[in-house]
Amino acid sequence: MNPTQTQDTKRSRRSAGFTLIEIMVVITLIGLIATVVVPGIMNNVDKGKITTTKAKMSNLGGVLDSYRLLHSKYPDSLTELMEPDDKNLGEPFVDDPEALKDSWSNEFIYTKSSSRKYELVSLGGDGFEGGDGPDADISSDKNKMVGN
Repeated sequence: MNPTQTQDTKRSRRSAGFTLIEIMVVITLIGLIATVVVPGIMNNVDKGKITTTKAKMSNLGGVLDSYRLLHSKYPDSLTELMEPDDKNLGEPFVDDPEALKDSWSNEFIYTKSSSRKYELVSLGGDGFEGGDGPDADISSDKNKMVGN
């Protein structure tokens, strides 16, 4: 074996893989990038759920108004919207039970205060009264709308 072949063999063995330091540097960089990016993504997911809940609440409000137009009163409970209704051509006002839930899969709280007034409430991400940010309650009553 001549000396040139041994140098080539040594060189090819060295360049065949990564050193431990190179791997650690890459893992550290990935970790740093993740600590910056992940919180931003999670914040956007929470904002999306709040926006979706408000939209679902608005859609459900339209369904409740349609019910009131046909029955001259709001239903006593949201489950009435799922029952077939003769005044609605024998069809339920709501086909999908998910329409009665917020983005966190919690059922909307429905309070009928009179034949002309109701309130829908989502307890937010935590499912408990009160809270801040994504855990804040969201109300259909414009004066009480806390979830932003």
